Amino acid sequence: MIMVCNDEQEVRDIVINDPEMFERAKCDGFNPNRRLIDSGVWLKWVDNENGETKALCVFRADSIYIIDIHIHVPKQFRGKGTLSMGRDFLRWIVENNNGLFLKFNTCIPEIHRDVVLFAMKLGFKKEGINRLSVIKNGQLMDMIMMGLTFEEAR
Repeated sequence: MIMVCNDEQEVRDIVINDPEMFERAKCDGFNPNRRLIDSGVWLKWVDNENGETKALCVFRADSIYIIDIHIHVPKQFRGKGTLSMGRDFLRWIVENNNGLFLKFNTCIPEIHRDVVLFAMKLGFKKEGINRLSVIKNGQLMDMIMMGLTFEEAR
């Protein structure tokens, strides 16, 4: 079940207390000194059986028609069911945007091939490379730019 998450502490607990997710979020421009809730609209995927939050999604307007989206799934919840969580997030945004936005964009550091594959399974297409635009492990690397229209997400 998808729910809007307005709880700063819950978002921090999930993102900051998972070392791998924290590192990946820093590549996304995450700033732990800033209020996370202010960085966009946060959604959480909650397990209907036990009420546990298994994934987060943050999105924000990139332009008048485009949403920048990032999905965060803690390592212990990756695998079976992850793709349906991603599809649920996309469906929720498409159904609740009142026709204002037309496209999703995301940028993924090239080192995170698993995330690129996940995005491709959700229907995202590679649209370009933002060369040497992120530092990971002290090394500059490329960001893979990907997009998905709302029509494709339906």
